[in-house]
Amino acid sequence: MFPPSESIIRVKQGDKFGFIHPDGTVLVPPIYDQAADFKEDRAAVSLDNKQGFIDTDGEMIIPLMYDRVWSFSFGAALVQLNDKLGVINLMGETVIPLEFDNGTSAYDGVILLSNAGKHQYYHVTGELVSDRVFLEGWPFYNGIAMVRTHEGYWYMDKHGHCVDLCEVLE
Repeated sequence: MFPPSESIIRVKQGDKFGFIHPDGTVLVPPIYDQAADFKEDRAAVSLDNKQGFIDTDGEMIIPLMYDRVWSFSFGAALVQLNDKLGVINLMGETVIPLEFDNGTSAYDGVILLSNAGKHQYYHVTGELVSDRVFLEGWPFYNGIAMVRTHEGYWYMDKHGHCVDLCEVLE
């Protein structure tokens, strides 16, 4: 059984997108230039080169104000405005300011953001995982992420501690 939002169907009519319920009743008529499937009861939509999110009632819950948005994951979505990335929560509140050049969606509740090749990890609440800045970073998976510092490669847990991968895998 799918959650209610995942049973809402994205449809395309001509060059516009909308949403219908499984029984065929229209939730949102095809008015959007682009639309993504619902994730966490939010669907990313685009109109006139601006993006935002609607809820499962078809209401615009996060205004069409961003240049680009990514789907929600762990209650957070990466958003871009004027070439800078940040993170919002399900209500559209900024939890990480739009001041980053690159980023990834949340994996395991942690987001990787970077500026000028300096990478840092943030919890979806906006708190830093670690004060350390990394030369490279990879998304978290099963509670750990691989990072690279000047000292080399190592693994970090979601508390910012260095971990021995062999111990984690046992």
